[in-house]
Amino acid sequence: MFSVYSIVFLCGLCPAVLVTAHRKALIDVSESKAVKQLDERFLSVALGSTLIAERWKTFNVSSLKLQNLARGLSPAYVRLGGTYADFLIFNKTGTPSENAIAEDTDLWLGGCGVNKAPKNISNFTMTGQDWDSINKFTQAVGWKLIFDLNVLLRRGGHWDSSNAEELMHYTVNQGYHVDFELGNEPDAFHHALNRTLSSTDLARDYRHLFALLQKSAGLQKSRIIGPDLTRPSKRALKYLSKFLTKASSVVDIVTVHQYYINGRAATLNNFTDPHVLNYLLDIDEYLQLTRKLAPGTPVWLGETSSAWGGGADGLTNRYVAGFMWLDKLGLSALLGIGVVCRQTFYSGSYALVDKDLNPYPDYWLSLLYKTLVGREVLNVTVSPSIKTLRVYAHCTNSKLAGYRRGAVTVYAMNLGSHAIKLQLNQGSGDSLYQYLLTPHGSDGVRSRHVNLNGKRLRLEPDDSLPRLTPRRLAARRSVTLPALTFSFYVLTSPEANACSGNSIKTK
Repeated sequence: MFSVYSIVFLCGLCPAVLVTAHRKALIDVSESKAVKQLDERFLSVALGSTLIAERWKTFNVSSLKLQNLARGLSPAYVRLGGTYADFLIFNKTGTPSENAIAEDTDLWLGGCGVNKAPKNISNFTMTGQDWDSINKFTQAVGWKLIFDLNVLLRRGGHWDSSNAEELMHYTVNQGYHVDFELGNEPDAFHHALNRTLSSTDLARDYRHLFALLQKSAGLQKSRIIGPDLTRPSKRALKYLSKFLTKASSVVDIVTVHQYYINGRAATLNNFTDPHVLNYLLDIDEYLQLTRKLAPGTPVWLGETSSAWGGGADGLTNRYVAGFMWLDKLGLSALLGIGVVCRQTFYSGSYALVDKDLNPYPDYWLSLLYKTLVGREVLNVTVSPSIKTLRVYAHCTNSKLAGYRRGAVTVYAMNLGSHAIKLQLNQGSGDSLYQYLLTPHGSDGVRSRHVNLNGKRLRLEPDDSLPRLTPRRLAARRSVTLPALTFSFYVLTSPEANACSGNSIKTK
C-alpha cells in the first residue's frame, strides 16, 4: 500500500494503472498523529494592484454581496500586489491616475517570466482614500493585508524609500496593521520590464525596509515577506540563494510563485493530467534551499493559480479548474508550504468571483475547503494505488463545520473517466457525511456552475451565503466517486487522536 504522499512522489516508478468501471479503493487515514500543522489562514487570496490603477472596477468595498463572499473565506491573508505594484505611487491627497490597462494583465510574468508587459505601463497613484478603503474592507471581512511596495523607485542604485515612508506614516496614523513585501518577481524583471535588480541589491533593500519598520513604533510587528520569485529554475534558485545569504535575518516569510501552464496554450486535459498536477513538486527545491539557508522560516505560495497570463477563459473559471486548485491545496499542505495565496479573488479568468461579483466554481470549492478542512494534516493510505485518484485528509474544522472535535475530513479527486468506489476505513455506529461537487447543467466539466450533492450552489436572494448541507450516509458503506468529480467526506467515528487535542497556534 502507498500513502497518497508516496503515490505522488513515486508514481514515476510505478506502472500505469488502468481504471475500470467502479474500481474499488480502500482509504485508510492514519489518525494517531498529524504530520503537518497549518496556519488557520492556509487558504488565502490575492488582489492585483491593477484594481487601484483602474479605479476598482466593480470591486465596491461597501457592497454587502462582496463582503459576504470575502467573509466566507476568512480568516485569510490578502496580498495586494503583482506586476503593477512596482508602478504604484502613494499620494495621500493626490488625484487618482487614469491608466489604460489591457484586460486580464494582473500578472504578465505569471510565475514563469515569459510574457511581455504592455508597452503602455506607467506609474499610477494610490490615494489615502484608496488605502483607507482596502484597509477598512479587509478589517471588516476578517482578512489580514499584505502590501507589495514599489521596489523600482530607485536612486543611485538603491531603493528610494521616501514614498514607502509616507505610506507607513499614514498607516500608523490611521491605526492600520499591515505586513509588507518589496517588489514582485524581481528575478524576472529583465524579461518583461527591461530592468535588472540583483539579488544582492534586493537583499540590501530588504534590510533597509527592516530598519524602517523597526524605527516605527506602530509597525515594529509588521512582518517582512518576500522575495516573490518565479517558479523554480537554476536562475531563480541561484537568486534566492544569494538573497537569503544576505537577508535571511530580516525576512519573516519566504514567498515564491507557482502556476502549472500558460493560459494561452491551456487545454481541457491539462487540468486532470496527474503529470501536470505534479509540477507543484518542483517547489520542494525552494523548500529545501530555505531550510538550509533560513532554518525555521516558512515558505508560502505568495501568488498561485492554474494558468499564468490571467488564466484561460472557459477553463480556469469553470468546474474543471477545481482539480488543479484542490490538488494544490492538498499537496501544498503535505509538502509543508505555510500558506497558499490564490491569484486572484477578483479580476482575470482565474478569479474566484466575476466582475458582477458572482462566484465561479472555485469560489464554492474554496468555501467548502475553508468550512470543512482543519489545520492538522493526516497521512492517507490508498490501496490499491490508482493513478487517477488523489486523496488527502485533515482533521475537520470543528469550529466552522459544526462537527465535534475528533472528526476527520477526507477529500478526493477522481481524474479518470470511470467511477471509483471508495471504502473509507472508519468505525461503526456513526455516520459519514458527503459533500459531492459535480458540474451543473449540460456543459460537463466546462460548466460555469457547480452542484453540491445534486443541488446548484448559489447565493441567497439577500446575497448571503447558502447553507452547505451534506448527504448523510451509513457508516462503513462504500461511496461512489463519479468520474471527473471531487468530493469531501467527514468521518465522525471513531474519534481521531490527532484531532482531539488542543488548538494549534499560528505564527
